Amino acid sequence: MRIREDLELAWGSVKGPVRPENQDDILVWEPVDEREFRRCGRLLAIADGMGGLAGGAEASRTALRAMLAGWLDAIATQAAEAPPDPGACLEAAFARACVAVARAAAAHPELAGMGTTLTAVALRGDRVEGVHVGDTRCVLIGPQRLEVLSELHVDPAVDHVLTRAVGAGQDLVDPDRFSARLAVGESLVLSSDGFWHPVPDEECQAMLVGGVTEAVHELLRAAQRRDGQDNASLLIARRRAEAEPGAPGREVEEVDAALRPWDDAALGIPSAWIRQWPWILAALGLVLGVLGAWRFGLA
Repeated sequence: MRIREDLELAWGSVKGPVRPENQDDILVWEPVDEREFRRCGRLLAIADGMGGLAGGAEASRTALRAMLAGWLDAIATQAAEAPPDPGACLEAAFARACVAVARAAAAHPELAGMGTTLTAVALRGDRVEGVHVGDTRCVLIGPQRLEVLSELHVDPAVDHVLTRAVGAGQDLVDPDRFSARLAVGESLVLSSDGFWHPVPDEECQAMLVGGVTEAVHELLRAAQRRDGQDNASLLIARRRAEAEPGAPGREVEEVDAALRPWDDAALGIPSAWIRQWPWILAALGLVLGVLGAWRFGLA
């Protein structure tokens, strides 16, 4: 997809090795029309289907599809000559997501009880408005700033058990609201718990001194190396100076950070040793040859 030059954006998701499927999903949307973009901005969201329950992947996909449809409908109902109220549009879109997940579960008995987290952000210029339930996170990170914008809805007595979610037998749930100002050079970081559990915010902050795409790639690999039990998803959006109206955007693709089957990091073996394996085998062969010759010489 094409993203305007005022934002550096990258995202990716990797499946945990013990998971049968990746139940995370990510939404990135901005209008094609320049005037509409100036009026509405863009929508970013992340959802993590409730692991271990039927329909987790379907819940996250359904929620994000309904979220976007609800967002577009809410924008369309507001005056075309003025910027829409992002908070009101987000709440309407969030309600649409709740209804869609509940209806899908009711229509398919095998999906009964399915649910998902949902964290969504409307970003226009430097203004950030968000809605949130669950244990996905939105964090604002800059060179001198680190601020968690979303609260975790998790039972403190039972790890990974959500106290609030989209679906999970509920028709509607009230989301938390948050807002912030995003300065040039600062980033919004949206992530699932499979990412933020093993990777601290300070490590994200340190990685963001470089390129956003490279940061997403390396951070997802770090999450998979250290834990890997859960799916890990990450979206980073760093604000740059405002692009000129009509400036061409950049094609943005999802980052693939999955570890290869024989990845040195996945095995926990230093990469230098992996690169030297042909020489190690040659030396081992030489030693065995010398030992064999010595043994036969004594016979």
